[in-house]
Amino acid sequence: GPEGVPGGFAAWSKVETGSTLEVFFTKMRWENIVDPWFGYPSYSVQGWALANVSVPEDGVYLVRCQWASSCYVNGLAVGGDPYNNQELLTPLYLTADTNHSVAIHFVTSGYLEVKFYVQALDDKHQFPAMFNSHNTIFPQVVDGTIASPYASVVVVNTGPNRLRVTSASTDTDQMVLSLLSTTTVAPGQSQPVRLVLQQTVAEGEYTDVGFNVTVEVQDTVTGDEYSITSGQSMGVRTFMGYKGIKYTYLDFDNSVQYFMALPPNISSHGCGPAGCSVILTTHGAGVEASSAAWVGAYNHQPTAWVILPTNRAPYGTDWQQQGLANLRTSLAEASRALPGVSEEDRPMYAMNLSRIIYAGHSMGGQGCQVQATHFADVALAAACAAGWDKMERYGGYDFRTGDDLVDYRMRGVMYGSIQEYGVELHSSNLVGIPFMERYGGNDTTVPPYLPRRVARMVAQWTGDPKAVAISEVPGVGHWWGCVVDCDEIAAFLLDAAASPSLPPLKPTLDVVISNPATFGGRANMRVLQLQHAGTSARLHLERVCIAAADRSAMEAALRALPPPPQRAPSRATVAELLDKHATPASAGPCGQGLSELWIVQSFNVRRMQFYALPGRPLPALGVLLDHRYLPLGDLPVVSGDAATDAFIPAPTLLRDGAWEVDAGDEWAAVERVPATAGPARQVLQTHALYIVYGTGRGEEEAAALLQMGVLLANKLYYQSRFDLQVLSDAQYLEEEAAGSLAEVHNVLLLGTTSANRVAGRAISALGDVQVGVASEACRTKLSACTSVLSFAGGAHVYEEPGTGFLTLAPWGDGGLALVITGMDMAGGGGAPPG
Repeated sequence: GPEGVPGGFAAWSKVETGSTLEVFFTKMRWENIVDPWFGYPSYSVQGWALANVSVPEDGVYLVRCQWASSCYVNGLAVGGDPYNNQELLTPLYLTADTNHSVAIHFVTSGYLEVKFYVQALDDKHQFPAMFNSHNTIFPQVVDGTIASPYASVVVVNTGPNRLRVTSASTDTDQMVLSLLSTTTVAPGQSQPVRLVLQQTVAEGEYTDVGFNVTVEVQDTVTGDEYSITSGQSMGVRTFMGYKGIKYTYLDFDNSVQYFMALPPNISSHGCGPAGCSVILTTHGAGVEASSAAWVGAYNHQPTAWVILPTNRAPYGTDWQQQGLANLRTSLAEASRALPGVSEEDRPMYAMNLSRIIYAGHSMGGQGCQVQATHFADVALAAACAAGWDKMERYGGYDFRTGDDLVDYRMRGVMYGSIQEYGVELHSSNLVGIPFMERYGGNDTTVPPYLPRRVARMVAQWTGDPKAVAISEVPGVGHWWGCVVDCDEIAAFLLDAAASPSLPPLKPTLDVVISNPATFGGRANMRVLQLQHAGTSARLHLERVCIAAADRSAMEAALRALPPPPQRAPSRATVAELLDKHATPASAGPCGQGLSELWIVQSFNVRRMQFYALPGRPLPALGVLLDHRYLPLGDLPVVSGDAATDAFIPAPTLLRDGAWEVDAGDEWAAVERVPATAGPARQVLQTHALYIVYGTGRGEEEAAALLQMGVLLANKLYYQSRFDLQVLSDAQYLEEEAAGSLAEVHNVLLLGTTSANRVAGRAISALGDVQVGVASEACRTKLSACTSVLSFAGGAHVYEEPGTGFLTLAPWGDGGLALVITGMDMAGGGGAPPG
């Protein structure tokens, strides 16, 4: 803030203006605080702009708060437009005889440009629905064929009632367009509508790239029907065009998303017996994945696909959270679809998902590092450009004023929920993987010390100062035309893609896992459950080789070890066996005539499993896990898909006291699995999502909860192109009874426990949590006291007004419920408007 310069302090200034207000922070001596060590956060200023706005006549107006993330109109929170992409327009009813208060929170560095737009609906938008043309998604036409069957358009509900989208059509005779499913749009909501495209002319003959889309909607209260039409288009590409192929698909939440693909420029023999490698590359902040500048920065590779996911938006979530889930789904869908490839050519172009090269720039450089540390076992290499190690350091969280307003225990809970994306914490997972950090020596956007720091950490774990290839280009800044695929980085990518096998394991390796939900596996091991959530798990691997002459004696001695917990063998006993029969392994498998044994020590691991990968078999002598010997035949081994995203529930190793093999999969129905491991935000990352608000405590509270649900839905749409419905508890139950909901889905439940009928079902699934009516003493003391929560059979009871309660709960067959509730409206959803 302004305290960062001599004489700086925070204060209000009053300025009268007509329509445009420009504010220059002339007293800020920016040259004193622009710090290459901390980047832009060290010289940012934030504050509030307050104004009164009048309109000429009563009616519905479209409101947009440009360059601001937080915006309030008459005390009502509306979604901001911090990136100025015009993708979120909020309809509000404003009266002419009122000065409407506007409050905008801003963050700036040198020049303040926040704008509050109020736009009256014109004649063509007099229906209670309109299109927002700024966030449509359509595939491309590749060599006369529509590349993929999905598209979406955005409908904005400008009326007072919920709308149901009933049908969709187009005026071209070269394809048929229809709804994937009916959907509803809450008042004030911007809702993507999913479409299915079916080409009606022969493959190779589609030419009509400009057409109209018409959507029919019905007012669910009055029954009135309306029709809205918008012009749309699809780009035209050739299979080997330099701008790539835009392929649309259904993401993890069933929303329509897309990725770009550059097929390999292969010979007639294909990519080779191992299949095609994949360069999975992540774009920087503010970059649309389909932009020519980004796609064109990569060349077609001779033996590798280049896949460019979206992060679900140009900024998205920094390739974390739902951005990471989107990336993984894009990779799986690209492997399934092979965009643009004919049926007869599929064997030549098949992707091998055990041969991935991670790449990316800026925000995508950080995404590259997260991918490489979390899905390291299928990495041929990683080439990360101008990325930071974690947002807390790059984003200057130490400069935020709000953090110090809570105690360190609460800060620990909040920061603990994002620690899984910290590259430095997981940097040991990169040991043994060819890794390049590339950046400009004059980069002032992402300070060079951040990628240097990651390189140092990996070198530290490796014990080799040259373990990471450093490509620092003097005299250039953050982006230059050659940053991701030319010169030495191009040679690095080519060498990695041509590598005959995965990098060999080092003799010793330390693996760090913060969340099983975002950890594919390392060293042929995958952790499925932690003993204590929120604390990172660790696996220390030591590989040793046993000579043929010693194998029988060593195996007999290992089998003779007393299994824990009867009497765990001492470290001295194990060390004596190793000294007598084993020699440390080198990088790569043990040599001819030698058998391999893995010695693994675990920390905070409850359930895990092993898998084999091409070129990296499991050790012939098995594993000594925490001094429990498991011969190779006794190891719970699953397929190598476990190294990516596939959850395979059986068999596993379970540690409840001592390690035991669990051959069954029944545990997955009653215990947390990676897809339900948490934290709370995981409800946004796995399945279709519905926001359900309570209506059981009167119209005022229901209206407040509906506004909260729409605000959240619009923010999720704006940030990550979410496609979700906001339903009352009664509407949800109706849609459920009609079979209109996704078969497996998540719910976000809003409202007090006495208001939301659906929330009660979720809480009852928790077992030891009980919800009841508040005690008479509490209700006598404070009329707002309506509910009581109790835990552990009544050992812990909460009934004070204002108490909130947030928890995850299982939902349906594999879904999650996030319950946001409380004793009253203040605790369970905020105060009603007024």
